[in-house]
Formats: sequence, C-alpha cells, structure tokens
Amino acid sequence: MIRVNLLVKRCSYCTHTLPIKQFDLTKRADGQIWKRLCKECAEYSRVWHQKKRDKMTPGQKVQLSAEKKAYGKKVRMDCIQAYGGKCECCGETHFEFLEIDHPNNDGNKERRALGKWGTSFFAHLRTRGFPAGYRVLCGNCNAARYHFGECPHERERREVKQLEEMLTA
Repeated sequence: MIRVNLLVKRCSYCTHTLPIKQFDLTKRADGQIWKRLCKECAEYSRVWHQKKRDKMTPGQKVQLSAEKKAYGKKVRMDCIQAYGGKCECCGETHFEFLEIDHPNNDGNKERRALGKWGTSFFAHLRTRGFPAGYRVLCGNCNAARYHFGECPHERERREVKQLEEMLTA
C-alpha cells in the first residue's frame, strides 16, 4: 500500500517538496485542488511572462493577439459543430449568432464552479469529448429563454400544436 502525505506537495517547476501551504488553491467543478506550482515559482513565472510581453514589438503583440483570436474562433466553431451547428429552436445557422446553451439554465453556476468562460469553456467541452447536456441556440432564443422562460418559437409551436389538437378532437 502506498502512503500519501497530504501535508506536502512537489512543485512541478522547481521540483522541491514543500508544505502544502506553499501552494495556492484553484476551484474546479469537482472541488478545489492545489496548483502545480508553488507560490514562489508561480510569481517567478508571472513576472517572466510579463517581461516577455513587455519586450515584444507592437507587430509581435498584434500577431499574438491574432493567433489567440483565431484559436478561440476555431475552438468555438468546433464546439458549435459538435452540438449540431444550428439553433435547435429556430434553425439559425450563422456562426456569429450561435451560442452553447445549458438546458437546465445552470450555465453561470457551472462556469463559476469550473472557473472557465469563453474560449477556456469551449476548450473544456472539447477536452471532455463534447459531453451530452448542452445544445446550440442563437443569441435571441437563448436570451428569450433566460428572460422569459421560453423562446417565442417554442411558444408558437406549442400554441399551433394545441390548436391542431382542438381541431382534430
């Protein structure tokens, strides 16, 4: 049997085994976990990356920004395609208008627990193999569901169905 000492942790950067208090906590959906880098190495890494950004020319910064934007667009597009590629309510297909919807209306709660928004949330879904429980809606349908409890398209379909049932009865 392997015994694990929960009072110490090994930093993945400096490789020192340090008391657990030398590491910061991060929140995830499955609970809190300790970060990989000790506080000292995390600060060193933050400063090093800031200096690297400061040394970049304006052209390099623009290129880096464009690369990040292209990555975010690709990850978002992958997600939307994996969940159907069109609004489940009205059929909208313009990529720019489409969003990932949490059918239980608990998206904000989930994103807070994960600590992920935007591109990082889409990347999270892709890493998990696009799990069930999400769908694509356009911005209008998603906003209507949030503010009014249902989309006007859903209400229209329900009313038409009720009218057809009344006529056939």
